[in-house]
Order: sequence, then C-alpha cells, then structure tokens
Amino acid sequence: MTLAALAVMFFNGRNPSNTNEPDTNTVVPIDSNTNSTQVVPIDNSEQLTAISQARSFGERYGSWAPASLDAYYEELTPWLTESFAAKIRTMHESAEGSSTLLSIASQSLSSSVKEWEVGTRATIEVVLNRTEQRKNDPAIQYYETLTLSLVFQNEKWLIDNAQWEPSRVQPGGSGG
Repeated sequence: MTLAALAVMFFNGRNPSNTNEPDTNTVVPIDSNTNSTQVVPIDNSEQLTAISQARSFGERYGSWAPASLDAYYEELTPWLTESFAAKIRTMHESAEGSSTLLSIASQSLSSSVKEWEVGTRATIEVVLNRTEQRKNDPAIQYYETLTLSLVFQNEKWLIDNAQWEPSRVQPGGSGG
C-alpha cells in the first residue's frame, strides 16, 4: 500500500473532535445508587439547539484575555440573561489588573444534558480542554467541566449561570 492510501484509510476512520456539529447523543442517569449512566440518542431539535449553544458558549466563555475584556463582554452579552451578564462583568473586572494571566483558550470536547424542562430551562455540562498562558511561564493544559443553567426567554435559550469544576477527564487519560 502506498503512503497516500494509508493516510486516506487513517483519516476516513477518524472522528474529528473539533467540529461545530452538536452531539447527537446525550448521557442520562440509569441508576442513582451507582451513578451509572447510559448514552442515548437525542431526537429533539430544541435540545440539539440548546446543546449546540452550550458548547459554543462554553468555548467562548472559557476563552478570554484581560487585555480584551470589552470585546469579550460584547461577544457574550447576546447569550446571557441580564443578571448573569452583570455577574460576569464584575467577576472579570475584579481580576483584571492583578494577574499575570495573558490568556485562556478553551475547546469543547463533549456535552451532556443533566436536566431538561421543555421550553423552560435546562442544565447542560460541557467538558472543555483549556490552555492557560501566563507571563514568563510555559502554557498549562487542563480539562474543566462547565455546568450551564439555561433558560428559555423571548424565543431563545439564554445562559443564566455557569459553574466551573475540575473535570474527571485529565490530559493524557480517560478520567476516573
């Protein structure tokens, strides 16, 4: 086989992780005593829309630099409830001048629906690969889970809260 044929076989079998396509599966609890979960297909276009928005928002919300906070707020505002927009601005302004942070970049890896009330509210978790760059230090890569609370207002899903937590998945491993 030629090298080109091997490359085609390799790339055809890959599932690219950096796509903007929403997941067509979600993880649901099946046993509350053991925290067992099961992957099930999503057949609801409203849920797919909310998941896609949560993944896109997670990447944007998780990627910022102190030097460009005004542009950051302008990009995020259409996604947010008024109360959460005010909370984000206050949180970032308090850290703006005191940090050695240059930037954080985030890429969505997976998502799962934790709660769903049709046309009302949802809780969606997004796992992100994050790269943090600080002055005079090498970049640090880590994973975090962003739990998003969404509300349906004025015919669209808006983010009403976001909570970061360390992910069970770690660089170079599958989690635990």
